[in-house]
Amino acid sequence: MAYCSLEYLKEWIPEDELIQLTDDRSHLASGHLSGEIDAAQEVIALIDTSGFPDSGRLEIDSEQIDYGGKSGNQLLGCVRGVNRTTPAPHPDGALVRELNTINPSVIERAIADAEAEIESYLAGRYELPLLTVPAIVRKIAVDLAIYNLYFRRRGFLAGEWQERYRAALRFLENVAQGVASLGADAPAESRHLGPAATGSRQDRIFSLGRISNGSFGTLDRY
Repeated sequence: MAYCSLEYLKEWIPEDELIQLTDDRSHLASGHLSGEIDAAQEVIALIDTSGFPDSGRLEIDSEQIDYGGKSGNQLLGCVRGVNRTTPAPHPDGALVRELNTINPSVIERAIADAEAEIESYLAGRYELPLLTVPAIVRKIAVDLAIYNLYFRRRGFLAGEWQERYRAALRFLENVAQGVASLGADAPAESRHLGPAATGSRQDRIFSLGRISNGSFGTLDRY
């Protein structure tokens, strides 16, 4: 069971910012309408769709449109007026521009790394993976995943999320040491305790900067 999801991240980070954090493409397709369309049309014909991905988001004038597939030079399953724009008719030959979108594989990796880090601390006290997700675990998973997204963008200042990341690790260290719990909705503790997780730099799965043996921390390669 995933400890958080894209929908939870969207509660904290605006979609436009998630797009900036996850979509690395610099070249985007463009084309022109092959015929006029009304404000409700769900199949949109272009003169040429060859440069457009199989699904994505596009902009015509000031309207943004999501589409779910392609057939020949037609874009299928169009959802009109997304991202707080207004559906509108558009004339034959209108410019169609592809837009950046949230990259789900980057989101999945950030969440998976957050879950792995959480479980490295919980392994000594709980059976993993957790069958139910306590509220505090979901909150920490969101904090770590968002920090991971900011970290991959070194040009962005993590700010608040760096502090939340550090606070999350301090709490997980306390859980691993048995001085904090996962709350009232926590699962039963394991009777077969494995090695306890530690917060030392050498033992942590995720770390920053050089350690004593001269190697870099794992997050420096994220």
